[in-house]
Amino acid sequence: MSIGNYNTEQKNNYNQLNVGEIRIKFLLDHIEQLFQQALEKFEEQKSAERPPLSIQDLATKFQVSKATVHNWINRGIITGKKLGKGRFFDEMEVKKALDKYNFTKANRIL
Repeated sequence: MSIGNYNTEQKNNYNQLNVGEIRIKFLLDHIEQLFQQALEKFEEQKSAERPPLSIQDLATKFQVSKATVHNWINRGIITGKKLGKGRFFDEMEVKKALDKYNFTKANRIL
């Protein structure tokens, strides 16, 4: 049955229901956005407590070879901070970069 077959009171109720659903969807989207922001902030704070990872640490952590980590660096997928002869990485930044490029265990570059 389309809305054209409803009486005026039913149409008003239907329209109010649609407005209510839109408000609920808007509020849920807003809550999700706030939750994501809070989660990112929490991860940043947690990340600040972790020591930076070396290339070997990354290879071990992500179960890939050092060559794969070097490949990610050369392709610009991840960046780190150079310190002396070494390069060091923030674990959360690496995770975000790999997520952005959809790297999973199944499709990692070897």
